[in-house]
Amino acid sequence: ERRFVALLELLAEDHLVDLCVNRFYVEYLKDDYQKYILGLIAKGINVLPIRKGIALKILQQRKYDIGFFEFYRNAEENIFHFWRFQPGAITIVDSVDVHFAREATQAKLGQISWEKVNNTMKRELNIYRNADITLAVSQEDISLLKESHHIKNVLFVPNIVPSVPRKPGRSEPVA
Repeated sequence: ERRFVALLELLAEDHLVDLCVNRFYVEYLKDDYQKYILGLIAKGINVLPIRKGIALKILQQRKYDIGFFEFYRNAEENIFHFWRFQPGAITIVDSVDVHFAREATQAKLGQISWEKVNNTMKRELNIYRNADITLAVSQEDISLLKESHHIKNVLFVPNIVPSVPRKPGRSEPVA
């Protein structure tokens, strides 16, 4: 969550940002949701109400230069509507991690089937190939996507977390 919030804050420095949160993520974040939302609003990010159909309505009413999707699944659900109503906009998908690579580890341990891994890989790579930009958080993910799967649009954006200035005081370790 912190990575996503930091990326939104960076985008908001130069762009008008509307955030449409998937209802699944509201449930997932639970207690942190309001804290993050209030912080985003304070940074000038417009948080859209969580209602069915809100994204489609907004896409028809506003003009965007960038569509930013966190996780391939969110892009898979929404990117086609975005392309339909925002044909000139750039689409960015933040992989966060390459899901099928994580699932492959689970399959090796017998936790999930290889069929599930292959299905995820097809879906995930389809989104990355069709986005204008795919963000990856590690050099391993970049190598996997670029070299093994020939995804050309991958950029490295490490996990970014705002730094907190150190308080003045002792610099030596305390025993």
